[in-house]
Amino acid sequence: MEHYWPGVTLEAFTAAAGRLSDSVDRMRREGAAIRTVAATLVPSDEAAYWIVDASSIDLVEKACQGAGMGAERIVPAIDHDGIQTWSRAQLVDMLRAVGPGRRVGEAVADGDDAGIAASMGRATGDGGTRT
Repeated sequence: MEHYWPGVTLEAFTAAAGRLSDSVDRMRREGAAIRTVAATLVPSDEAAYWIVDASSIDLVEKACQGAGMGAERIVPAIDHDGIQTWSRAQLVDMLRAVGPGRRVGEAVADGDDAGIAASMGRATGDGGTRT
């Protein structure tokens, strides 16, 4: 999740990270498959980034709303370990389940499987065929 934040301070970022963590914790107690993984502030770019492991982008958007914070983009990503251990088909299936990235509030278009598969080939550098 990306949040462009002109004038961001370390204090504001820390408070937002705490609110998001609290929101995610509430959702987990209610049974949602979501967890926060990392938060990064890049002051020179006036940007904050969060890695949230969730079964859908909708859950991440709901967590942001629960934290009272915005996000310009929420996009699916695969970590390096996943690229090393999963097959291309498994990676494509995971990305398809999560859905395409989008700006917060943007409608999701179905049927972009070709774009997902092509992006996986670029991500692994080998056509996405590692197993």
